[in-house]
Amino acid sequence: MGRRPFKNMGSSASLVKEFKVNNGGYNTYEQFISAVRDAKIECARFVVAVDFSRSNISRGQKDPKRGANLHSSKDIYGNTVPNDYRYALERLIEVIRLLDSETEIKFLTFGMKKKLTTEQIPVEDLVQHYDVMVTEFLSRIEANAEAESSTIAPVIYETIKDAVKNRDYQILVILTDGDLTDIGRDAQAIIDASNFSISIIAIGIGIGPFTCYSEFDNVLFQRRFDNFNFINLSELLRARERANEPPMSAKDFARIILSECPAQYRDIRELNIAQ
Repeated sequence: MGRRPFKNMGSSASLVKEFKVNNGGYNTYEQFISAVRDAKIECARFVVAVDFSRSNISRGQKDPKRGANLHSSKDIYGNTVPNDYRYALERLIEVIRLLDSETEIKFLTFGMKKKLTTEQIPVEDLVQHYDVMVTEFLSRIEANAEAESSTIAPVIYETIKDAVKNRDYQILVILTDGDLTDIGRDAQAIIDASNFSISIIAIGIGIGPFTCYSEFDNVLFQRRFDNFNFINLSELLRARERANEPPMSAKDFARIILSECPAQYRDIRELNIAQ
């Protein structure tokens, strides 16, 4: 697959001297695009990973507005409820189309007993592939097939392999339902990823907890640069509902989810990590 120019975005030290946490935030999409241009982000490859660990059931059941699996679009009474995984994937399709002239992404699923799954798919098939995995997830649970605990390390190391192979800027988007069970392993994976041209974005689905993701976002000072950003999407969406704000547009989603990418890519360039 060829390089992917961001068609609507335009166009050294060896160690970190002082670690700084990025807190990029933009009030408008235009401000975000201006920051992308200033950072000289010209191309990227998107990697999307979805959490299918068993905790999606237990945490969904604890949600008073749902009471059911986070991968379901129905509550325990059969009423239609928002599926924030599906919502995030639908918005990501719009964002990638908005920013990227190519049409393929890498789609990963993790958390089930079987090995990490990886597929190169057309971006428009993202939700369809997700729906297929939901059906498989539910059938495995019903058959008492155990799902593994949450760990994002395999997803990160898979993306590192791609960064080495392709020598392109990678944007890894992880959709997950809550805290991890092997924090040391996952922290080390994030630290290792800071040696490569990778931005990691974790998107929180459901009520969490997301304590370790917030800590990853603001600490891990062994990293060469602040390569990790966490967004609690479900809380953000509920807050917009409470404030009677309009639905989030693709441009809103892009400037929020990708808010730290410009600063991260500047760090990548300054550290001579890029390509």
